Amino acid sequence: MTYSGHSTFWGNFNVNERNANTTFTASIHIRGSDGSSLDAHDVSHVTYNGNGEITVSFDKPRFVCS
Repeated sequence: MTYSGHSTFWGNFNVNERNANTTFTASIHIRGSDGSSLDAHDVSHVTYNGNGEITVSFDKPRFVCS
């Protein structure tokens, strides 16, 4: 069996005197020669206030196999 697919990754960071935030996303799609597939997607985000304390944080992974 052979597998092929593609992936996309993206990251961002913003900062100013009042706050900072960073976001990362990843998407992966793989298909097997038998028609099977795997899809993965992840979004993670962190926000900091002016004191460097984390005020928002989440990571949302998703996986689908078929």
